[in-house]
Amino acid sequence: MTQSVDDEQISQSEFSCGPVEDREDVIRIIVYPHHVEEGDTVLQAAAFQRTELTNRGASIERKALTNPKKLTHSSHKLLTKEDRSIAGYALVECSSIRAIIDEMGNRIFCVLDTALKCNPAHGDIFFAKELPKPKQIKYRKDMIDAFNKRLISHGSLYAIEEIFAP
Repeated sequence: MTQSVDDEQISQSEFSCGPVEDREDVIRIIVYPHHVEEGDTVLQAAAFQRTELTNRGASIERKALTNPKKLTHSSHKLLTKEDRSIAGYALVECSSIRAIIDEMGNRIFCVLDTALKCNPAHGDIFFAKELPKPKQIKYRKDMIDAFNKRLISHGSLYAIEEIFAP
């Protein structure tokens, strides 16, 4: 189910508040131990699985459309196994994801507004075109690096209070 850059201009859901803008911050909920090792600030490759990016989308939250209570609710829905916990949150401006391009200057990722009735802040990141596995791995690393760059400058995963600090 490859999405395209053109899909970004169209609301993907009847519950949509409109397309995701470049200047918006998007949040990825980080689950331990799946997405990050204990005490680490750097996301693992599993934080954005290739199958997610290709088939169903890697879920994100649009910061401007959520709040601490809603984000906490979305986070707890991910805790389907006993050995999981919320490690924190990774945050990046949407333009950083969209800026990742191939050697021909074509965008690699699209960021779609896929609002849900229960969560109008929901969005997804997809590969914007079909890619061979080695290229998927390379570009996924580039996207993770964009998230990690902000995490490293912050010194840790974000806590909810930090995301919504005045």
